[in-house]
Amino acid sequence: MSIIDAMHAISRKQREIQQREAQILAIARPMLVCDGYAGLSMDRLAVQMEYAKGTLYNHFPNKEEIVAALAIESLELRRQMFEQASTICASSRQRMMAIGAACEKYAIECQQHFAVELMLRNAIIWEKASEKRQQVIRTCELRAMGVVAGVVRDAVALGDLHLPEMTPEEFVFGFWALTFGSH
Repeated sequence: MSIIDAMHAISRKQREIQQREAQILAIARPMLVCDGYAGLSMDRLAVQMEYAKGTLYNHFPNKEEIVAALAIESLELRRQMFEQASTICASSRQRMMAIGAACEKYAIECQQHFAVELMLRNAIIWEKASEKRQQVIRTCELRAMGVVAGVVRDAVALGDLHLPEMTPEEFVFGFWALTFGSH
């Protein structure tokens, strides 16, 4: 199904809801990054959007859900950057370097996205996010790591990389933790 077909598969009302949620997130991201978690409020969002606060609550039951939704957008951007880097026509070593460069670029050039990812690691925010969004976040993270693990599996298959008693996923998790921590 094409994107156009998918768009027509949902109702006009559903499209309007998606557009409104995207608008809420577009206004919330700079507010969150500039003013921090405490500075993000439903009251401020309602005033900036010229909506009743209840309208916001129809879309997001609390501000932690907004942070989680923003993190999902950020994680998806990171995965897309990793995927693009992983598909270059080059050796597995060069593809790994390209993913490393994409990771660095994400942390530097997509600072608002990276900042939201960091905020999501706050236990208070994470615990108040719905189980559904938590699961989507876990899936997004696994998909990004899966892109990198695919390149590692290719490198092992070609003999370019030897993993002593560890799976490609374990290797990627260590690589991910080191890189994320260094940023």
